[in-house]
Amino acid sequence: MWKELGEPSAIQLVEVGPGRGTLMADVIRAASKFPAFADALSCHMVEVSPELRKIQQKSVCGSDATSEYDSETGHLTSSAGASGKDGHAGVQLSWHDTFADVPHDSGVPLIVLGQEFLDALPVHQFEKTHLGWCERLVDLAEPGAPADASADETQERPWFRLVNSPGKTPATVAYIQDQFGTGQVGDSLEVCPAACAVVQDVALRLQRDGGAALFIDYGPGLEEGPPAQSVRSIAKHGFLHFLHKPGQVDVTVCYFLRAVEMWWGCVDNK
Repeated sequence: MWKELGEPSAIQLVEVGPGRGTLMADVIRAASKFPAFADALSCHMVEVSPELRKIQQKSVCGSDATSEYDSETGHLTSSAGASGKDGHAGVQLSWHDTFADVPHDSGVPLIVLGQEFLDALPVHQFEKTHLGWCERLVDLAEPGAPADASADETQERPWFRLVNSPGKTPATVAYIQDQFGTGQVGDSLEVCPAACAVVQDVALRLQRDGGAALFIDYGPGLEEGPPAQSVRSIAKHGFLHFLHKPGQVDVTVCYFLRAVEMWWGCVDNK
C-alpha cells in the first residue's frame, strides 16, 4: 500500500483496539525490513484502558521504554528502549482515547488496522412486542426470580437479567422506527451505532488524506439480515451467557457487515 501511494515520506499507522499490542509489534518488525517505509511511519494506538496501554508499551517498545505525556493533547508517547524487539529501535508510539484524537496531519495518508475491534463495541438490542419495538435492558435479578431464559441453567445464576423497556426509548426512536418499522411480535435484532460511527470517521479521514483500512472481524454476510441476539461472553474457549461474571470475561458480538458497508459507502471511498 505504501508503494501504491507513491512511497510518501510520512504515513500514519493506526491500530484501533490493539489488545496486547501483538499485531502492531509484528507490523513494525516487518516494516523494519524496508528502511524507507519504516522511517516514514508514525505509529498510533487507539486504546482507552490504562492497563492495556502498559502491556502494549512493553510488547512494542520493551520494558525500559521511555514515555512522555502531553497534557494539552492528552496524548501519551513512548520510545523503544534497548529491550525492544528486533527492528523496533527508534520507534515512537502514541496512544489516543478515540480515533478522532489521532493527529490530523493534512495530506499525510493513513493505514488503519482493526483486528476483532468492531465486535467489542457496545450494541443495542430490540424486541418486537405488542407495544411495538422495545429495547432490551439489563436489570437486577431479584432473589428467587427465575434466571434469564437464555442463561445456561447449569451455570451459576447471573446477578442480572434482561427485561424489555415498557415503551419507546431514545435508542428505539433513533435506530428502529424508520428502518425496522415492520416485524412480527417476538422478532428481535441488534444494532451497533458505535461501529458505524468509527467506520465513517475512518472513511472520512481516508477520503481527505488517502490511505487504506483493514478491519478483520466476523458477522452476518452482506446478503443476510442484522443479528438478533449475538452478545455472548467467552471464557476458556467456550461461550457463556454475557450476564455471567461481568467484568471477568470477554464479551463479544457479531457485527452487521451490511450496516458497516452502508456507512462506509456514505463517503466516496473505494
